This record gives sequence, C-alpha cells and structure tokens, in this order.
Amino acid sequence: MKKVLKYLGLFLFLMVVGMVAVRMNWLGTNQVFLPTGEKVNPEELPSSEVLSVVAEQMNQALPIKVGRGMELRSVEGVQGELIYHYIKAIPSSESFDRNQFIEDLRPLVLRRACKDQGMAIFFTHGVRAHYDFREEDDQLIGEIIITPRQCGY
Repeated sequence: MKKVLKYLGLFLFLMVVGMVAVRMNWLGTNQVFLPTGEKVNPEELPSSEVLSVVAEQMNQALPIKVGRGMELRSVEGVQGELIYHYIKAIPSSESFDRNQFIEDLRPLVLRRACKDQGMAIFFTHGVRAHYDFREEDDQLIGEIIITPRQCGY
C-alpha cells in the first residue's frame, strides 16, 4: 500500500504541475503568460481571475488517471487557492481507512509540492494548493492543503 501511495503522490504533482508549467511560461521572467497569451504580473497570481484562467486551461486536459484507481477530474481557481479535485474510481473496501489514506499521502504531497519549481511562483505569491479527494459517489475521503508557509515561503 505504501508503495502505491508513493507513486500516487509522485504522479499527482508531476502531472498537475507539469501541465501548468508547460502551459504557462513563468520561470525566470517577471511576467506570467496565461494560456490565453495574456501577460500578468506575478503579484496578480493569487487573484481568482488569474487562477480561474489557469484552472480552466488545465481542465481542458482532464480527467487524467494519476494512479491506480485515482483520477484528477477538475481544477478550480479561487482567490488565493488552486483546488485539485480527485476521485477514487475504485470502490473502497470495508477495510479502507480514509484517515490513514490521507495521513499516508500527506507527507508525499507536501514534499513534492515544496520541491516543485513550477509551484514556487504560486507559493511565493501566497497561493495555496488544495487537494480534495472523494469517492466516486462524491463522499469526502479527505483534503490536504499546502500553504506557502509549509514550504518556507
């Protein structure tokens, strides 16, 4: 189970952040180019308007399977936060422990988010990463929220 969670954590960040980094050219510049081609100052990144554009562009490539039985279904941009909505597509067994699932995943998600250079521009400007995990029937499994402070920003 731990091996699966490690791979899941890796894929969660590589897929999501990779999509953002490819669609937005911000590294090493003072401007952010949104997928629409519009330039914005990095200080504008936390605005719901900018994050909504980022999320809208990412949603065009979704859903994406990010692990065995897990899909990233949508991304939502709200003021100061990108929310990643994941669905566990394989039904849970009676022995599935939601709390343990989130606790096992939390350090992997935190480590990947904090090391990812593509997320650095968001964290630098106060944007949080919010990971929402649900069952296929929309029952909440749990959430993981990564703040800039947790990553040293």
